Amino acid sequence: MSNPTQKKSLLIGIDPDTEASGWAVVNLNDRTIHLDTMPFLSVLDQLNFFEILCSLHEHRGEKECAYRFVLEDIWSTAHNWHTSPRDNHRVVAKKGYHLGRCAMVGELLRDAIQEKEFPIICQKPLLKHWRGAGGKVSHSEILGVCRRHNLTLPKSKIARTNQEERDALLLAIHHIATPLKLFEQ
Repeated sequence: MSNPTQKKSLLIGIDPDTEASGWAVVNLNDRTIHLDTMPFLSVLDQLNFFEILCSLHEHRGEKECAYRFVLEDIWSTAHNWHTSPRDNHRVVAKKGYHLGRCAMVGELLRDAIQEKEFPIICQKPLLKHWRGAGGKVSHSEILGVCRRHNLTLPKSKIARTNQEERDALLLAIHHIATPLKLFEQ
């Protein structure tokens, strides 16, 4: 049985989106994963929850929180713009509108995380070199990545994960060995 007073070191990957953002929590102590897809306001609720937990840790005399965040930086990249020569001006406008909304969600989440003074890395979108559609990581590939890193998916996610969850998990795994001091720059 795990020690209930043991401070958990959590690495949280967030893939921001307008409808629902991917949320992946990797517990570095026991190598377990929690995956979810949640709307913007639910992500803010989770950040508030972690802030309250940090306050409790401080009240007990612990100096720092054990939470680190990796947020996909979609607001400062131009290569997220996916248009086709066959797209008419309406399709291009709709894609631009959607990308702008996603970028705004990302910036708002970044600001909320920084306001709570959590360690954060704003990660440029990772290369899409996977076998899934559009170079995205497939479910079978994410299972392999988890095996290589000795991470355990919850039983409810072994059969199926969605793209947002997989993308958030890749962000977290990408920084699994990143020293804490690099999160604070």
